Amino acid sequence: MPLPPQPIVILGGFLIGPEAHAPMAARLGKQTGQPVRLVPVGKPGWLPRWPSWRGTSPPGR
Repeated sequence: MPLPPQPIVILGGFLIGPEAHAPMAARLGKQTGQPVRLVPVGKPGWLPRWPSWRGTSPPGR
């Protein structure tokens, strides 16, 4: 029994904008027939989540 469509989620990178991932998203969608969603996350979205960029270690280290 085939599985229902599962979206493929591409999370943007620290230094790469969403437009750089567009060809990969299009190709994945074409090859798999699955919906592809690109989450546009850039520097402003990543920096608050990485305590080490401020010179501190993450909890538990």
